[in-house]
Amino acid sequence: MKTLFGEIILGWYRATRGPLMAALLIAAVLTLVFLPGKSDPELIYTGYGWGLYWGLLLATSLWCGGTAYALDRERHRLTLTFSKPIHRLTLWWGRWFSVWIPFCFAIVIACGLTLFRALPEGRSVQKPHLPDLTQAAIEELARLRSLGRVPTGISEIRLLRDVYHDLETRYTELRPATPQTYRFTLPETLPHDASATFRLSGAPFLGAKEALDLAIDVSCDNLTPIRIKPEMLSDSGFSITLPQTHLIPGKTLSLTLHRLDHYDAASVIFRVYHDLDLLLPGIYPWQNLIYFALMVMLTVGLTTALGIALGCSFSLPVTLFTGVLAFLACSISIFSPTVSSIDSAASLWALIATVISESLANPFSDLAKLNPLHRLIAGEALSITLMLKCCLSLFVPALLLCSLCALLSSVKDEDH
Repeated sequence: MKTLFGEIILGWYRATRGPLMAALLIAAVLTLVFLPGKSDPELIYTGYGWGLYWGLLLATSLWCGGTAYALDRERHRLTLTFSKPIHRLTLWWGRWFSVWIPFCFAIVIACGLTLFRALPEGRSVQKPHLPDLTQAAIEELARLRSLGRVPTGISEIRLLRDVYHDLETRYTELRPATPQTYRFTLPETLPHDASATFRLSGAPFLGAKEALDLAIDVSCDNLTPIRIKPEMLSDSGFSITLPQTHLIPGKTLSLTLHRLDHYDAASVIFRVYHDLDLLLPGIYPWQNLIYFALMVMLTVGLTTALGIALGCSFSLPVTLFTGVLAFLACSISIFSPTVSSIDSAASLWALIATVISESLANPFSDLAKLNPLHRLIAGEALSITLMLKCCLSLFVPALLLCSLCALLSSVKDEDH
């Protein structure tokens, strides 16, 4: 343990004496203070600034992680290191902490700069009461099988999962004179001055949205319904603040969507299971910012571990090239369109591509689903449960795998 702390302190001195910390702090000020400017409507520029700074942290941590081991090997300093009574795992963990801790300090400073912005409250997101699609997926799969459109050699569980996902992402159209009602259950306890927001997201408006005349009837318990009209329809949907008088704890809140116009050249389409949300009071903005900072530290820790693990096996240029390719492969796999098992089995190459894509994307799917920067800017509470799931399913296994790879590679270096 004493050797580990010594390695961490040595790495911290190396970071503070060099230009790393100064460059990270200057980049934080440029991207989070000067780039957003004084006027920041809806935190758009703050989101751009944080996205740019986050990418800079990932690239820099990959570089520093690669140099933490590969540079010592190229300069033949590992021979002197292994001549001392130090365990190989102690060396790896010491290098990882010594690189990671300065980046955590830079992230804390950047979050301190972000506190000067008027961040929204982290509100909890509630979905409407919707029927379970399990039975509908079973019936749809049976229909496809009767038509001969289900390939062989694929498990029943995967087929049901893909059919369920297809049903869940289908679009619903709000037609004129055909109102649609959605119900939400309010929590048992609400603050006295609690406010709630109904949101229709996605890209619901097709055609001339200026000709649309939408209205939402809000009712709760036995209270008289109140009709609200959205003031502005944007390409990404709309949000309306619900009256506090109709927010009764523990009761069912009903929202009925109407189209009062009869303009056939415009449509309102949305995914019921994804695009309808009720935003309720959640956590304070500074708490949400802390959770976001933890997720940034987690991803930077992953890139640092990857850089050190690659540096134990390759030279510095190969380490950086391989690390960039790994991140590009993961990004492409995560953001590529979802391919169902029915489509992937159409040809051998499509099946191979699907297997490779899912193998790369599955470990990072929870992190992509969490989308911490979007939640911070949109005012949604970051889920602690999902954060812990990301930590246990991605962060811890990746660290252990990288430490194992570094251990095996350092054995060869010690033998030489």
